[in-house]
Parts: sequence; C-alpha cells; structure tokens
Amino acid sequence: MSKIKHADGVGHEADPIEQAVDPAVSTPPIPPPTTEQTPAEMLATLSEAVINQDYATVIKLAGIINKAQKSAEEAQHNAKLEALKDVNVRIQAAIENAIAPLISEVEALGGDGIWFLNDWGEGLTDTRCLKVVAKPARTRTTGVGSGKKFDISTTELLIAHGSTDYKDGLTFQQFFDGHTDGNDRYLLRTKLLKIAGYTE
Repeated sequence: MSKIKHADGVGHEADPIEQAVDPAVSTPPIPPPTTEQTPAEMLATLSEAVINQDYATVIKLAGIINKAQKSAEEAQHNAKLEALKDVNVRIQAAIENAIAPLISEVEALGGDGIWFLNDWGEGLTDTRCLKVVAKPARTRTTGVGSGKKFDISTTELLIAHGSTDYKDGLTFQQFFDGHTDGNDRYLLRTKLLKIAGYTE
C-alpha cells in the first residue's frame, strides 16, 4: 500500500478511501471534434465519446463525418463529370447523327420527340417517341389530389437524369440528396418530369 504525507510530515499508509479516484474527475474532457481532424482521428474521438456516453460529441461528430463524406462524394462525382465532358459531347453528336434520318418519319406519325436511355448499371434500356400521358389520380377518401399522376418514380427519374445540372451548382441527384424538404423535392420532381418528356 502506498504512503502519503500528512500535515505532520510523517508518511502514513494511504487510506483506501483516499486512494479512490472520482471517475468524473479522472476522465479528461474529450476535445471537441473539428473538420481539421483526419478520418482516423475522427473515428478515435467518436469511439472515445461513445465509451464515455458523451452523446453531444457523438451527434456533433456524426454530422461532421456525414458532411465530409458528402463532400468527398460530390468531389468524386464532379471529377467524373469533368472527365466525361468530351465523350458526352461525342455521344450527343453520334445519337443526333443516328436519328437524323428518322426524325421526319417520327414527326409524320405524330411523335413528340425521341427519348433514349441506356443505363447498364441498372439494366435499363428504353426508347420512346411519345410523351407519357398522365394517369388519372386515384380516388382518395381524404386529402386533396393533384388530379394527375405519372407512373414513374423519382428514383427512376434520377437514374436517368440525376447527373444533369439543376440549381445552385448542384446536379439533380446532389440536390435531392442534400434537401429533404417536401416542397424542394416536389419542385425537383416536376422539373425532372418535364426533362423526361412527361406532360400534364
């Protein structure tokens, strides 16, 4: 057992109670997380905060990590857009040259345009010459319907046009991911429907 010096200057056996350490005092405060931390440092801080049940730090750090991940994903996406810029122009020209002989025939048959989709990631291939007509709204017992309903999900629209520029320097997909407000997403969907050739 260790000894401690009392006021008399003589060493005495340390009392077990005196040796006990208050956990609240012994646990050093966790430094607040910052965006300057490396991913490894963030994870270490997060683990320490969880162990110490410092939920305020956990919540704050989770927000920083989520923001960092989104920034990294956005940077990666923008890099792909830049890398694909030239080939995108060539694809556009190739499609226009390929469909040029067919445009007059489509117009003569009452077509509205030509829409082409080839998404090998989702296994979707589609070609249309007519805008999709809205379906009548389903009968509802409560709430107010818009009177129109399109048989296509926002997810499908984003698969086809998510990489297209939308607003505030963001693509449709980036804006959708960063905005959960219902009105913002409704306006985004409305714009996507128009781009995809859907009409009321």
